[in-house]
Amino acid sequence: MAEKKEFIQSLRHFGHFQHIVHLSACYQQFIEQERWQELDKQLETELLPQHILHDFFSLFGVIEKTEHIIAVRSELEDEDGIWHDDGSRDLAFTLSFNKDPKMIQGGEFLLRKKGELEPIVLAPPPWGVLTVILTGKMGFEHRVLKVKKGRRIVCAGWINYKAGTFNLVCD
Repeated sequence: MAEKKEFIQSLRHFGHFQHIVHLSACYQQFIEQERWQELDKQLETELLPQHILHDFFSLFGVIEKTEHIIAVRSELEDEDGIWHDDGSRDLAFTLSFNKDPKMIQGGEFLLRKKGELEPIVLAPPPWGVLTVILTGKMGFEHRVLKVKKGRRIVCAGWINYKAGTFNLVCD
């Protein structure tokens, strides 16, 4: 699969890649109506076998465990995050629910190899963009900057693979 090869090359060279996920209409309703529990349940379902997110992450190995949270950040209660590496997980990801990211000031996602000073800076992405990143297991760390204006909504998640199955080698 050509896409898998591109994903792996981007992960190995840059520590991340972005991919558009086509979300069903229920996501928009959950976000607009702030039905967070229903959104959480829908995301939980998507991470089960034979569902879109599980199938996508299965490209890289046999999934043992997934975790996720819904992160809603706004200028009212936000602060800069600290550098951390999610080191107990194999991959981390965010799935964007930002309808108009141009209305968000701040909220940038910073990613760097441990020991490097200059991070890669990713602006809040638009609706449906899945950002997949390497964790501390592969020598990367990240943080999210304070949202100064607007609201940044994402699903943040983590994937662990069964021992010996996580694979970043192109077939």
